[in-house]
Amino acid sequence: MVPRRILFTRLIDFMASQGYRVVDESIGEGFIRFRDSSREVVLRVVEDTSRDEVLSTVIQAAFDAASGKAAYVAMPIELVSKIGDHAFRIHRIGVLVYDSHSVFELVSGEPRGKAKQAAINKEDRNDERFAVMLESLSARLTRLEEAMARLALLDELRTRLDILEGMVLSQKTRKAVEEERSGKPAQVEVVKEPVEHAETGRELPSFLRENPWLDILSGKSS
Repeated sequence: MVPRRILFTRLIDFMASQGYRVVDESIGEGFIRFRDSSREVVLRVVEDTSRDEVLSTVIQAAFDAASGKAAYVAMPIELVSKIGDHAFRIHRIGVLVYDSHSVFELVSGEPRGKAKQAAINKEDRNDERFAVMLESLSARLTRLEEAMARLALLDELRTRLDILEGMVLSQKTRKAVEEERSGKPAQVEVVKEPVEHAETGRELPSFLRENPWLDILSGKSS
């Protein structure tokens, strides 16, 4: 059996994790009172598995629930396996189950109206989160579509550039073929031999070479 002080500490820690704070406790009488922002919760602890104690604790918890409080009963796991949880669910009495190591909630003591409202509030919060996620995904999709449009435009420009380059290359090739077919004479480079002096046979000085007057004077002299 878990020592009572340790058991109470574990129960308090569990309820604190659910958002409740302790306002009163009595280890001798076996109850702990909690509050949250809107209501009071009474947790009654069963340690003795005798029929009389269990019945007394359940009756007290039923009165707590009837007075508008959230009523809970904490009992060992071996006791729950014997009596079940159907009666607790009918009377909206929450059940916390404990063993030598842990505490967990078997039946919620949330009133039906508040439980329904809590479920609605949870759904509303989920809807808000989904709306934010959807908006974020929509914005990302828009940016992705814009990027893809820019890439498509870039591909189109590249295609047009390739077409223009092909047209220019084709024009140059056609022009070269037409020039070849037109039969333009090739330019012949005329190499003039150095003119020797008629009388002496010596080579002329460099300043007289390729002088057109030499041919004229040479013709007259002959």
